[in-house]
Amino acid sequence: DRVGGVWAMNDYPGLSLKTPGAVYRGMSHVPRWQEKPEQPCTTHQELLRYQPTAHEILNYIQDMSAHPLITVLYNTEYVSTTDVRKPYKVVEGRTTGQKSSAVQVFVSCRAAIMATSTSLDITSGRPHIPIDRTHVTNGALVVHSSELSESVQKFEQSKTKIVVGSYQAAVEVLRGCDPADNVLWVHRGHSYFLPHELVFDVLCGSKPLSPLKTFIRRCVDWLNVRAYFALAHWIMVKGGMYVTLGPPMTKEPWWHGGVLTKHDMQHLRQFKQVIVKDMQVDTSLGTLVFNHEGGKIVAGKADAVVLCTGQRTERQDVYGWEGRLQKGMFDPPFMTMVNGRCVLITYMVASYLEGRQTAYSDGRMQRELAHVSRQREKYTPEECTPGLCVAWMSANRGFEKLLFPRLSEQGLEIATHPKWLSDWFGKGVDPRDVFRECAGDRDPSSATGSVATDPGDNVPFQKLASVIGMVGAVATGVACTYTVFRGAVRR
Repeated sequence: DRVGGVWAMNDYPGLSLKTPGAVYRGMSHVPRWQEKPEQPCTTHQELLRYQPTAHEILNYIQDMSAHPLITVLYNTEYVSTTDVRKPYKVVEGRTTGQKSSAVQVFVSCRAAIMATSTSLDITSGRPHIPIDRTHVTNGALVVHSSELSESVQKFEQSKTKIVVGSYQAAVEVLRGCDPADNVLWVHRGHSYFLPHELVFDVLCGSKPLSPLKTFIRRCVDWLNVRAYFALAHWIMVKGGMYVTLGPPMTKEPWWHGGVLTKHDMQHLRQFKQVIVKDMQVDTSLGTLVFNHEGGKIVAGKADAVVLCTGQRTERQDVYGWEGRLQKGMFDPPFMTMVNGRCVLITYMVASYLEGRQTAYSDGRMQRELAHVSRQREKYTPEECTPGLCVAWMSANRGFEKLLFPRLSEQGLEIATHPKWLSDWFGKGVDPRDVFRECAGDRDPSSATGSVATDPGDNVPFQKLASVIGMVGAVATGVACTYTVFRGAVRR
């Protein structure tokens, strides 16, 4: 019965934002940590790089939801949307509120934003627990990472600590563990991580992405949208834009697991790791069993198991975003950080309500999304969901440029705009100022304001960009292959 999503559901020790707090905010509402962080910062650069705790982020989200013009309905399920008369539509919902029986709710509106995520996203929804814990009756402690704060003492006193998973939550739990203790890190393979130093240098403006890495990023986006994941991620690793603790790699390595520092990598490599095939409950003995090539691991009665298995949402309509991205419906799969998602969607909605033409209203975004959807035919059933998610993430950078052609050439995040860390930092920002800077609108409050010039309007330019992207990807792959081959010959 509160807003906050995963920040309301997770509270394990050490949980904090994996990126700088400077880029995690809305426009008009300033987070408290930009004014007075829980951990004191002595310099402005420290404040830019500050990583707010889960508690700080949850407070920020709840502060925003308490706005006098915002009404929150809890325990409410979306049912349907019906066009009644232009420009209005009616959104139907079903809510239990504080009652046991459901009550229908109808809301008349000019625009509806579907911000409910999908089953593509492993970082939203409810904690995902892949086993029935009620059948583990031998006394072993089995908790999801979101519940760990409630069982910290039992976890610390356990004979063997078993941490399950290879993504960010597992990393953060292991940060609080001593490699000298009896700790097992259990997972099905490694994933890719973003290098902490690279992410923070770029997003905090201290070291912009080099032209070479910018070129690699564009080539990789082109490859991802077309489902060439293996080549794309191999190039990212060789180009220094991804790091990994593997091999072996998980079956879905294109899911990047989060952000790692060099210290994290050194620390994690000290733990004993076991690559498992699966985990299951032996109901006859009431034990949790991990099967691997050399045999099996059984969680004993004095052991503790932390399931760092992410979240899942119940919404299963994985495809078809492009069909809902029209006539006042906004359901874009923007997978950027919060500030980017906030600015992009707000700009689309404001432009729609004010009658200004954008890539949303003229159909360009729909066409891009439809192109990505068609790529799912290339995926195997096992890689379809994560593969499509990565394709959306790469396509998203193209959406930013469609809507905001004046955005930084790095095309990584709206936070790379110089004013985000200077003029706008720590201040409530008028969204129209952001739109003017990023989209080039001369009069964003006017219904007859100018339409920003966009290279996407030029069909020959789009074709040329595709050819350049393809040639660049091949050239980068050949260069990386030559480098690896030359190194192997020398050895």
